[in-house]
Amino acid sequence: MRARRVGGRERSVVGLATDALNQWLVACTLDGTLNFYDFRTAVCEPTLVLPSTATGVVLQREGGLLAVVCDDLVVRVVDLETRKVVREMGVLTGFELLIDAFKTSSVATSLSFSPTNDFLATSHIDSLGVFPWANRAQYADIMFKGIQDDEIAEVSLPSVQGTSEEEEALAALKVNDSPTDAFSTPPQLDSELITLTLLPRSRWQTLLNLEVIQFSVVFSIVATKQTERGAAPEHAPFFLPTLPGVETRFAIDTEKKEKEAAAARASSRRLQKKGDVESVFYEKMAACCGAR
Repeated sequence: MRARRVGGRERSVVGLATDALNQWLVACTLDGTLNFYDFRTAVCEPTLVLPSTATGVVLQREGGLLAVVCDDLVVRVVDLETRKVVREMGVLTGFELLIDAFKTSSVATSLSFSPTNDFLATSHIDSLGVFPWANRAQYADIMFKGIQDDEIAEVSLPSVQGTSEEEEALAALKVNDSPTDAFSTPPQLDSELITLTLLPRSRWQTLLNLEVIQFSVVFSIVATKQTERGAAPEHAPFFLPTLPGVETRFAIDTEKKEKEAAAARASSRRLQKKGDVESVFYEKMAACCGAR
């Protein structure tokens, strides 16, 4: 940025930012002064002076928050609506929170995560390309534990040569090839506390839809059985009688058999009656013959 002389002294601009509606332009100078300008009239509003010199700014447009990086190793968050410092984040002292890190041969100038934290894009000094990094936690189980500074491994930048360098690129993504010691669960503070799982998010999120998964499995089994048995038969015409049951059976053959059985029973009754008549006649003839 070009230096500007104000009040007999020079001030270098280290950062510029505009709000989401382009109503205000914020200019941060090296001496830690935030200047607010009306975007339409270019009139400077009352300024905000920070207690330390500034080196850069980052604006969060949706929330209207401006993060100012200062030389005293403090990040100050300024609300553009009230123009006041709402948060101050000092030097990080909780080194036990460091769970993963890697170093590159070239210094990174900028980095950004994808919305789902699946990939990390970085840019480096003396390089015109953007280097994507994959988050291993999305593809494998990662053990979260604190690491020391001497455990940080140095990896090479992703290759841009093509498919011939695929194996080397995959090898560069492996930060630690040496096997890690088994992690032992520390003793619980209380027996009623619950230990959180270390599995990936894709594993335990399926429990939220367990009933849907069970229903899908049952439905697929039923559909497979129906497919194996064949398509369901078409409905019979309304004028054809059918028998009750799961399978479709016509009652035509049954009625025919019933008629034949009824005719056979009637014929047998006639024969039986005829036999009864002959037996009576035979008895009378026998009686007459015996009387003679």
